[in-house]
Amino acid sequence: MPMTEPLGRFAEDDFDILLGACREQIALFAFTQYKEAGRGVVTLERQGHEEDILHDKVDLGYGVYVSGKPDAATAGMIKAYDPAWEIVFQYLQTDGNVRTVRIRTAPSNRHPWRIYLFEQLVQGEEQ
Repeated sequence: MPMTEPLGRFAEDDFDILLGACREQIALFAFTQYKEAGRGVVTLERQGHEEDILHDKVDLGYGVYVSGKPDAATAGMIKAYDPAWEIVFQYLQTDGNVRTVRIRTAPSNRHPWRIYLFEQLVQGEEQ
């Protein structure tokens, strides 16, 4: 049964489910964007109304803010995160509020920088 949430918004558990299923792809995207554009946030926008987030399309974006924007707390989070090990996310919750969260890679997982380096090696071997 399709959900009735407004388009683009994430229900309470959607972020955790998406991150659990797509962590390495998102980490590669985040670190690649960091290398190209600098410190920023990975934005997530849901493009469907399926009940299961994994059956919907989710657009990834990357935002780089000027110093002090969009607000002091978010600016501080962006300035302090470690791109090799962490990702800062922003997405719209079902209540209409923007959630900004900083996620650190668990010690047992491959961190964004390592995923990026591995991908560069694979691409180099394919050429």
